[in-house]
Amino acid sequence: MTLSHLKVATLFSTFFAFLTMTAGSAKADHFDIMHSYAKTLESQAERIERDVNSLCSHLPFYRDFKADVREMERLADHIHDITHDKASLRHIESDLRDLDARFHEIEAVAEQLRRMTRTSSDCRHNRIDEYQVRRLNDRINEMGGTLHAMQDTVRAMQRACDHPRPIEYIPARPAYRPRTSVGVHYDGRNITVPVHHERNRFSFSIQVR
Repeated sequence: MTLSHLKVATLFSTFFAFLTMTAGSAKADHFDIMHSYAKTLESQAERIERDVNSLCSHLPFYRDFKADVREMERLADHIHDITHDKASLRHIESDLRDLDARFHEIEAVAEQLRRMTRTSSDCRHNRIDEYQVRRLNDRINEMGGTLHAMQDTVRAMQRACDHPRPIEYIPARPAYRPRTSVGVHYDGRNITVPVHHERNRFSFSIQVR
């Protein structure tokens, strides 16, 4: 099985994007990664919308198909905006669920288009271009890969929230308390000095000659 030029290009672009995101630090910030994925998904949706306009404008499901693609584009742009706020994880999760639902709608229409290429007539107004359908499906699969990567990133963000970094314990320095001496006793030969220090009590004697 040979890979199409688009698939090869997609493979290399994904690989180099991965190298770019992982270079420099093994502990890349998940919000920054999500920000990059959202921008990529938005661009992919824009390309798919152009394909839908040129390929499906005469089909009865064109408006709904285009609306789903545009909604994915809007949601991706929204995620791209809210990743600047690192308290927005739940919001991102909600948008991703909507993105996933829209994506499956688009996949279903793409499958319908594949079937139509096998049954379409030679009439100029009804014929479906097989090459354009194949290119559209390649781009939809590429967008699905980006969406799945975003879902994996959110799961990593959830794990980081469920297992926060433990707070380092630094023991407090004991407060300084000066020693106190009371009750000095002299018996004519020895001087006895009792010493109290916190909970400890002891005494020492000095012999006088």
